Amino acid sequence: VGFLRQQSTELASRIAAIEGQIAKYASEHGVSSDPRDDLLRASIQQANDQLSTARGEYTQAQARLAQVRLAAKNGDTGAGVDPLLSSDFLTTLRNDEAAATRDRAQLAGNYGRNHPLVQEADAKIAAVRAMISQEMLRTIAILENEVRVDEGRVDQLTKSLQASNEELRQRSLAEAKLRELNNDLLTEQKLNDLVSGKLGSLDPFSDAVEPGVRTVSTAEIPTSPTFPKLRLMLAGGFAASLVLAFILVLTLESMDGRVRDSRRVSKLIRVPLLASIPLLPRKFLRPALPPLETLLSKPRSAFSDAFRSLYSACTRMNGGRVKHVVLVTSGLPQEGKTTTAMGLAMAAGMDGALTALIDLDLRTRHLHTSMGLGSASKTLDDYLRGDCGLAEIVQTLPEIPQLDVMAPRADDQTSPEFLNSSQLAKLLEAFRLEYDVVIIDAPPMLVLEDAVRIAASVDTVVVVAACDSTTQEALSQVVERLRFTGGPSIGWVFNRVDPFQQAHGAFRKAYLRRQQIRRYFPV
Repeated sequence: VGFLRQQSTELASRIAAIEGQIAKYASEHGVSSDPRDDLLRASIQQANDQLSTARGEYTQAQARLAQVRLAAKNGDTGAGVDPLLSSDFLTTLRNDEAAATRDRAQLAGNYGRNHPLVQEADAKIAAVRAMISQEMLRTIAILENEVRVDEGRVDQLTKSLQASNEELRQRSLAEAKLRELNNDLLTEQKLNDLVSGKLGSLDPFSDAVEPGVRTVSTAEIPTSPTFPKLRLMLAGGFAASLVLAFILVLTLESMDGRVRDSRRVSKLIRVPLLASIPLLPRKFLRPALPPLETLLSKPRSAFSDAFRSLYSACTRMNGGRVKHVVLVTSGLPQEGKTTTAMGLAMAAGMDGALTALIDLDLRTRHLHTSMGLGSASKTLDDYLRGDCGLAEIVQTLPEIPQLDVMAPRADDQTSPEFLNSSQLAKLLEAFRLEYDVVIIDAPPMLVLEDAVRIAASVDTVVVVAACDSTTQEALSQVVERLRFTGGPSIGWVFNRVDPFQQAHGAFRKAYLRRQQIRRYFPV
């Protein structure tokens, strides 16, 4: 009996030591004897599923890209090739090409090949086909970006899966060691049960013996209070403050009506977006260059390219006609209408069109200062009195010979009431006869009625809205007032846009968007 009691005590000590080793080993290596506590295999299975999906999307994107490239090479722009090729814009261009081809065939039947009307029809067909080609190249660029994004996602998932598999291998070795310790514990427990049973049959005090009960470890004396839990309360307070901050942000966002999303605004006002003008490029801790200097010194920047896109959009809105008059206005001041008018005029002049830029915002006359112009030989007031011709009141920009500017100075005696008289229509008609494209910098629509009166004599109205400044209500009011005139076609421009902030999502997505843009517009 004494021997069995000694063995029982030693077995209990060894069992307690092995259980302590198991707990310490599981804590150090992050493993557990309970398979329900192991989430690594579940995460690996989820990663495998995501990798399979990503590879499928990558393969599909490559196939679409190859299909569209083949269609572009073979000249097939049919809507059945890819959904991207069935856009409204491409459909319109194909209809324009078909209509122009029919018109050319009719003219060729009535006139010779060298007739001006036939040559004009050929030029129109060539222009439409060039626009179709540009749209195809843009579609290919979109698909190439999708392929690069899918490829990066596949690479990231592959690396993550490799790291998880390596971690699983290390955990498998640790689990094997843990199983050995569990087997040793089970052996000692069985031996202890056997000794306890034998001891119970021989010990005269067997009724007091309980073989199934043993002391594993003694309770520790508490060194800290059970309540209050300072860390738990801080964590709970922090989580509650995050929830309240999120609710506050959503409330403020719902009350903020400033223009930020161009697609939602276009759907709201039912007016097409002609172009998005980015912020002026600037270097770290240095102010941005003036708009005129940026347009002249950096003709291939994103800022300059946006105005070329705006000029192309205005030409399409005018039905491709050579001569047209464009009015540039905004709802309120300081939204960039003068810069937009200046950039649009320079883009038209650089494209080869004989262009005139007119400043009819006679109450501020900012255009003369913005372009750094000198003094013209005659003033607008002299022209209205009949003392000079049109060529004497305009100034030609030296860097762009095709661009003439009429910008009254502060000392010009022309009264703003001239915009309410019949002389305005005569002035615009004179410019329309002399120039291919006429750009008008008009006053803000919600401040003065001048822009509404000028709009009755133009072909296209461009409304400028500044990002994070113009409200949707103000933009809607401008569009409604222009529609009430019932004359020109209307489009709007999204000004001061940060292209990097338009990439919604995580930081990685914004970083990829920044790198993609810099491929086309170097810093």
